[in-house]
Amino acid sequence: MNKALSYSNKIFKLLGFLFIFPILLLFIFLIRAMAPIYLVRLKELYSHRFGHFCIEPEIYLARQSLAVNKRRGIDLFCLDALPVSNRHLARMWSREMHFLSVIRPLIRVNRMFPGWQKHEVPWDDIFGQSDELKKTEPFLKFTEAESIYGERKLRDILGSRNGPIVCVFNRDSTYLSQHAPYRSWDYHDYRDSDIETYIPAMEWLAEQGYVVFRMGAIVNKPLPDNLHPNIIDYATLHRSEFLDIYIPFKCSFLLVATSGPSALGNVFRRPQAYINAAPFLTTTIPKANPNELVIPKLYFSDRTQKHLSIEEIIELGAEKFDKGEQFQALGIRLVDNDEADILTVAQEIEGLVSG
Repeated sequence: MNKALSYSNKIFKLLGFLFIFPILLLFIFLIRAMAPIYLVRLKELYSHRFGHFCIEPEIYLARQSLAVNKRRGIDLFCLDALPVSNRHLARMWSREMHFLSVIRPLIRVNRMFPGWQKHEVPWDDIFGQSDELKKTEPFLKFTEAESIYGERKLRDILGSRNGPIVCVFNRDSTYLSQHAPYRSWDYHDYRDSDIETYIPAMEWLAEQGYVVFRMGAIVNKPLPDNLHPNIIDYATLHRSEFLDIYIPFKCSFLLVATSGPSALGNVFRRPQAYINAAPFLTTTIPKANPNELVIPKLYFSDRTQKHLSIEEIIELGAEKFDKGEQFQALGIRLVDNDEADILTVAQEIEGLVSG
């Protein structure tokens, strides 16, 4: 039954596309005809993945603001066809960029003809090796009404707690398996870590007067009940799409895995300590704030029964690996940072921030 329904949906989509194809073709002709005097470019955003949807538009807008040679034209965007990772984030980006749902089929038609690249927004180098974020202020902004709403919701959660906010996030496989069940994400499992190894660092931060928010959208287990009262299991008890964005905006710094929510630290130019960073090249990605620390996972060779040095990782080409099966093929296991390491990094980033 489900297969028949899926097949019918595909047929209806195809018929719909064929019906509007002449109109789309006319638009593409007009876009190309006026290109010498007014360049129109198109782009479908990777909106079903939260981290990409946070950081990629931010870098694009920073790059546009710093461009020396301003061109005459417009860039038009659309969301991808999969469920959007955060609807409020989409609403916020729509205030900064031009969105039209018709862009996706327009891209499809544009690519049928030579020279289509000229009419797409360059995106392959969106992460680049430059420092656009360090030279600009955040482009993702809250309206006055959103700020008032955010303060009220935040106060509801905080209650009598008072102190600077720290966001803590570990990656596990639960979010993708539930948010995007249409495929297997097992190849990302090497990036996972256990939230309980973060608890000593969270307890220490709470004892220093910080209010610690355990972030996340869908997590595999809640925090224990007997923790310091300044530790809030936001992901389990209070989570909303709006607050997923607003709380990192309000925080002093973040203690995070290299996964979706860490992108908001870059967007809002907040200091971050990256815990259990993987893959290894994550440590070389340009960041938005000079007060940033990275502690990668350890690479352990089952063949030599020892941890690999940085030189050995690079010699094996493993610094570029981003899929679990690539590590398995060389007999490499990624070992999580332990509680003591995470606590040390938390103390170091707190020292950088507090001066």
